[in-house]
Amino acid sequence: MPVALLSMIAVAVLLGVWGQILASATRMPAILFLLVLGMAAGPYGLSVIEPAQLGVGLQVIVSSFVAVILFEGALTLPPALIAQALVPVRRLISIGAAITLLLAAVLAHFVAELPWPLAFLFASLIVVTGPTVIAPILRRVPLVPRLHAILKSESILIDPVGVFVAVLTFETVVGLAANEATLAHALTGLAARVGIGLLIGAVSGFGAYALTRLALFHRPDNEHLVSLGALGLALSTFAAAERVQSESGIMAVIVAGLILATVPLPFRDELEKFKDQVTVLGVSVLFILLAANLNLPLLMQAGPREALLLAGLILLVRPVSVFVATIGTGLSWREKTYLSLLAPRGILAAAMASYFAGQLRERNMPGANRIEMLVFFTIAITVLLQGGWASWLARVLKVQPVKAEGVLLIGVNAWSLALAEKLRELGRSVLFVDRSAAHCETARERGFEVHEGDATESDTYLEINLSSIGVVVAMTPNDAVNTLACDAASTRLPRGAILQVISKPIKEAERSRVRIHGRWAMPSRQSHQEIIQMLASGQLAVETERCSSARKIGADFASSKGPMVPLLVLAGRRLRIAEEGADCPTEAIVVGLVRPMPRVDKELTPGI
Repeated sequence: MPVALLSMIAVAVLLGVWGQILASATRMPAILFLLVLGMAAGPYGLSVIEPAQLGVGLQVIVSSFVAVILFEGALTLPPALIAQALVPVRRLISIGAAITLLLAAVLAHFVAELPWPLAFLFASLIVVTGPTVIAPILRRVPLVPRLHAILKSESILIDPVGVFVAVLTFETVVGLAANEATLAHALTGLAARVGIGLLIGAVSGFGAYALTRLALFHRPDNEHLVSLGALGLALSTFAAAERVQSESGIMAVIVAGLILATVPLPFRDELEKFKDQVTVLGVSVLFILLAANLNLPLLMQAGPREALLLAGLILLVRPVSVFVATIGTGLSWREKTYLSLLAPRGILAAAMASYFAGQLRERNMPGANRIEMLVFFTIAITVLLQGGWASWLARVLKVQPVKAEGVLLIGVNAWSLALAEKLRELGRSVLFVDRSAAHCETARERGFEVHEGDATESDTYLEINLSSIGVVVAMTPNDAVNTLACDAASTRLPRGAILQVISKPIKEAERSRVRIHGRWAMPSRQSHQEIIQMLASGQLAVETERCSSARKIGADFASSKGPMVPLLVLAGRRLRIAEEGADCPTEAIVVGLVRPMPRVDKELTPGI
């Protein structure tokens, strides 16, 4: 067994994990720590990682992880998100990419003094942004829905464009160096890569969807098969496309991922969690290995010209490409400015730079190390600066969503409708989710916004604009459905904002084996059905109570209309879930169930 190689991979994984730990502890971009650790462990540092010893194995590792990373990115890009940003993204990855290529090449030639062929090769390598750097920013910085959709979609869909542009440029540069007229050949190769990538990606995606419809993949004890199958699909799709036509694998895996993003898949939540973990591992190991391969002395020689080049890329090239490409798209100047100042480069740029630099070195062509150094310098600085100012810039430009004040009610019934009416009186927007067309029509007739869909599926929440939703209340008469709905909603909303009404009477609920995921509404002596009947007969009502002084929330909360069981508390503009023992400030409004009759406490309290 080649122990040295095994030890090298083990060290790379270990350093990758430590890079992620340091990033989590400091809330700084992980790529910065990975680059530093990789260079420190490389041949110019401690020499515990020497990627050259891997030979062609390094390219295999890089290609495999890149395939999985891009497949995962496409798989988590729902059609609703693409539709929100279709026109701006289409222009950014076409017109914007062309402008970036041209202006970056001009800067690289005149500022960094690269020969024109190498200047265009460098420009082609920094056209891409990438989901590995954009996604962490989007998780940390809330943005208005359209801007969020544009950034996420562009980071994924620009990757195949960037690969094709880089390959076309590289083949032209190599051909010019050999005094061969290769432009026509390069264009023919480009068409072949696009066609093969689309074809194999489509066959792979639709074939995988057909397989997932088998009962085998829907059994609860077989959820691991879906995750492992997806990993195998990404690698096999990439390998098949590359075997037919080199450099077509990126297009193939993205197409397959986009197809599977549009169809229902069993255990999608578990699949996305698994793919996310594999992606984090892949990014960590790749950056360690690629950074270890860098010529550290050359990187340390970066001076004013390199700094001026980076300044031009950030403050000139990206803004010009964004503002020109998005003319007529309806984006505000604030949104365009934010897009202009957020384009960090990621793993694909690093992988392509290392690969092409290696190809240039094999051909004894000058400038290979400098190209690689400039690309990694661009990655490090854009991640450091733009990752750092992303949140501050969003606040300054006012492109963050307004404070979420709306309520999402799961299940249309007399109880949820009564609550919705009261919330509307308080000026709160209400959105219903229900899978029954008849129930949805009932809510629409009452003037409420409705989404017809399965609240127990996390995909449903990808189809809904949740930027205005602050609280979710699951109110169906089925505890199991409420639990599953809360599970699904928690993938997009904070768990502390999710309330689950218990449909069974308190004694039955205590004996129930149903797992409760959302926060409990206060327990009840009546079942969900009994409460609806009492609402219909006028024995119960959803009412509000303004607190004249600070009080504690409890199941025996006294209101002017009778004993109240609180559900929600409105303090100022903030709507929150009513929790047992929580403080209710002066002038806060409590929303809950009231039975305005004598001796209500004997029948109703404690609970709803």
